[in-house]
Amino acid sequence: MAYNIQMKHLSVVASILFLLTLSAQAIAFPAYNVSHIADEADLLTPQQESRLRSRLESFETNTSFALALATVKSLQGLSERTYAQELLERWQEAGRVDLLLLVAPLERKVRLQADANIRALLSHQDFQAVIDNDILPFFKRGDYAGGIMSGMRACMRKIRTAQAVAPLDEEIRGVFADALKTLLKVVLTALILIVIVFRFLPTESYFIKSATAAAVFGVVVFVFFGELKTAMSVFAVIFLVMFFGTNYYFGDTYFGGGGDGGDSGGASGEW
Repeated sequence: MAYNIQMKHLSVVASILFLLTLSAQAIAFPAYNVSHIADEADLLTPQQESRLRSRLESFETNTSFALALATVKSLQGLSERTYAQELLERWQEAGRVDLLLLVAPLERKVRLQADANIRALLSHQDFQAVIDNDILPFFKRGDYAGGIMSGMRACMRKIRTAQAVAPLDEEIRGVFADALKTLLKVVLTALILIVIVFRFLPTESYFIKSATAAAVFGVVVFVFFGELKTAMSVFAVIFLVMFFGTNYYFGDTYFGGGGDGGDSGGASGEW
C-alpha cells in the first residue's frame, strides 16, 4: 500500500516537471548575436541600431563590460524579471553579456538585468534611478529609441564612475589596513618591552617608571618609522599621560616628601 502511494507521488512530481519543461520550451527568446542587440519589437531605426552597436562595442573595449539590448513583441505570460533573467542566462551561454536592457512595449515593461560583475559595482538603487530618470520619461512620450539610448548612456556612465571609484576605495582601505597593522605592531612591541623592563626595574618611583615606559615607546616608534621628532613627541605624550595619570588616580608618588626622596610623605613601621 505504501509503495503504491509513493509511486503515485512520484508520478505527480514527474508530470509537473514534464509540464514545466514543456512550458519553458514554449517560450520563445531572441537569439544571441555578437552585436548584443535583438530588436524584435522594431523600436530602433537601422541608423539608431548602428549607432548603439558602435557605442556598445566601444564601451566593451574600454571597460571589458558587455551591455546588451533586447526588445520583444511579448513577454509571453512571464514577468519582465523572469524573462530578463532567463534571456540573460541564455545569452551568457553563447557569449559575454553583463547587463541586459529588456523592453516589452506591449506589456509596457522595462527591465535592467545584471550579472554578478555589474552588481558588484552598482546597486538596485542605481538601476532603478536609470529606469526612473533616464528611460521612463522618454517611454511615456512614446520615444522608445530615445529612452533606450538615454538608458544605455546612463548605465555606461554609472559603470565608468563605479570603476574609477572602486580602485580608490580599495587603495584607501589598504592604507588604513597597513596603518592599523603597523600601529598594532608598535603597541604590542612596546607593551612587551615595558613589561620586561618593569619586571626587572628596581624602583617603585612612578616618575622613573613613566619615563622608562615613554622611552621604550619612543624607541619602538623610532625603529618602526625612523622619525626622531615623532619618537620624541610619543615619548612626551606617554610620559605625561602615565605620570600625571597615575598621580591623579593613586596620589602616592611625588618628587619630594618625607622619607626617601622618591617615596610618599608618610611613615612606615616594622616588627
